[in-house]
Amino acid sequence: MNNLSLKVVGNRLEVVKDTYSTQSCVNYDSCSFSFDGEWDSFDKTAVFGFGNNDVIRVSIENDNCKIPADCMKKEGYIRIGVYGISEDGTVIATNCIAHRIEEGIEGLGDWFEGDSCFVFNALEEIEASLEKYKESLDNRFDTLASTLGGENSAACEPSDWYIPEQFEDAENIPSFSKKSSYSDYLDYILNRLVREYPDYVSQERIGTDESGEYPIYAYVFEPENYEKTLFVAACVDGTESSPLIALSCFLNDLCRRSYENRTLGWLRSRVKIAVVPAVNPYGLLLNSPHNINGVRIDRNFDFIWSECTERYKGDSAADQKETKVIQNYLQALSADKLCAAVTFKDNSNLYSSKMLFYPRFRNNCLEALTKMLCRYNFEEMSADDLLSKTVLAPSLNPTLANYAADKFGVNACTVNWPSLSYGGVQNNSGITKFTELIGNVIFTLAKNSTFTRRGAKLPFTKHFSWRSTDDNDVFTVPQAQSFKKAPITSYQLDLEAPCNVTANGYAIIRAENPCTVRINPLLWQNSSPEQTYSDRLNMTDFIVEIPLLAGTTVIPFDSVLQGYYSENNGLITSGYPEKLNFSLGVCADTASAAKLIGFSVTLNAFPSDIGRSVEISRPMGTAGDYTSADDIPTQVLSYPKETLISGENSYFD
Repeated sequence: MNNLSLKVVGNRLEVVKDTYSTQSCVNYDSCSFSFDGEWDSFDKTAVFGFGNNDVIRVSIENDNCKIPADCMKKEGYIRIGVYGISEDGTVIATNCIAHRIEEGIEGLGDWFEGDSCFVFNALEEIEASLEKYKESLDNRFDTLASTLGGENSAACEPSDWYIPEQFEDAENIPSFSKKSSYSDYLDYILNRLVREYPDYVSQERIGTDESGEYPIYAYVFEPENYEKTLFVAACVDGTESSPLIALSCFLNDLCRRSYENRTLGWLRSRVKIAVVPAVNPYGLLLNSPHNINGVRIDRNFDFIWSECTERYKGDSAADQKETKVIQNYLQALSADKLCAAVTFKDNSNLYSSKMLFYPRFRNNCLEALTKMLCRYNFEEMSADDLLSKTVLAPSLNPTLANYAADKFGVNACTVNWPSLSYGGVQNNSGITKFTELIGNVIFTLAKNSTFTRRGAKLPFTKHFSWRSTDDNDVFTVPQAQSFKKAPITSYQLDLEAPCNVTANGYAIIRAENPCTVRINPLLWQNSSPEQTYSDRLNMTDFIVEIPLLAGTTVIPFDSVLQGYYSENNGLITSGYPEKLNFSLGVCADTASAAKLIGFSVTLNAFPSDIGRSVEISRPMGTAGDYTSADDIPTQVLSYPKETLISGENSYFD
């Protein structure tokens, strides 16, 4: 038996636990109520509304009643309310809630015991519905295969790619995008979904913007039994209305087409999606990237804010109401199976078909996202076409996505829609393609993320060493002002997670004559700002310089690096650009005076998801500046440099 569990507090009626009801059922569905103390002396009656103005009243006995059969005859929504009358004539009436009656077996007539035709006709209708569903799946697969085309189409199964319906309403967008209230944007699709799918979609006011005039809403798409929660945001910069429109189109498909598309069906049944469609409603209305205070919200989050030099970042981290609202909302979601966060943006100044920026310090399921990006736009790609270009880049700016990844340890990214590649306007084809990108980013993140905090990978230790076997088995330290790599000391490995890496060891130098030897223990990663081979070669923090007499000397050294996840981009041909490398750089002031005859190095790696987990500094001034035993020297930071985020475009986003 189906039971719809309801709670009544004062004159407020709300759903405690929903149930799945289908048309044509008789005496199978019921309502159970829990009433607070105000209802103790009242006779209670449930009111069921259906059709246009049809109403049926049913007395509530022992806090239960049946849903009338007349309400179950047609697919759609029924309205349920409660009123009570006391002996003194006092009346309490609640609000109404909506309950969905799903499509069932129609046209069966009345039930008569022994009527075998009822069973026979029912089986025929079930079989016909099954064939219709199979045909729908086959059509979706054919559509997908023809869209992708080529030899790679076999790798794209219908269960893991979302294709939206063609958007055909572009001519109506300007009519509501210039109005004085952003409710026009919300009414366009989202508020209709709240009304039509009340058992799945809800709206929550989570705060107000800095102007005090515009509320910030969250729309929650919540299955009855969900495995994880995903956070989605748009219009962080107010000039970006395209993400709001395309995101709304995807959510519309999620509600209406989940039974015909397995990607949507998986999301609909397993993933709670919390959406903030307009983080900056003031900017949305004025078509400005800033809020009323002139602050760019996506540079105001509490993630290494002090190191961002963009002038529109605010006076302090998270000092804007919009930022605080989102940070508080994410904090609440973090206790509700939060697994990932994504921000959708629009940039008309860049040419490519897709741009994705990820927190530099997380694994972030980049392999899955990269494969998804490679498949997107497959049919339109050509060598000379702008649509073949892809930007996949790291970010260390104080953005929403970086804050979520750093604070809550979840996968996160910012997806930037390059509208210039699709005509520079909100046209039907552009919105359709953006909707496709949004849906597949959300699906990829949800499929490859887990709300269980990805515990950092276990620490590990690597040790390697070498000893000369004879007088010819040596490396002659070159006479030079700059360091030369000693190839015998080189070592390389992949990192499975972002790690703080320390190198400790010693070099064995045999001096034939007195000389001065310099050693630089080099830890580096290609394609990482401040961490490339040339960057580390020029750092002086780990250099050991020592004068030697003739004989053998053991010279200790150490170094440290914040190593990043070794990711095979897949979009370029350079393989794994983030392998961790180690080499000893050596030089001497006298030619052929010193020989490297051995070394020993221990690498210790400690996984970390913190954005800035390694700092290298030195005391300011000289030893003479600190004469008291209680003096604490001021430290000068040499790594990371403030110039790491020195301008608006340093990290693209």
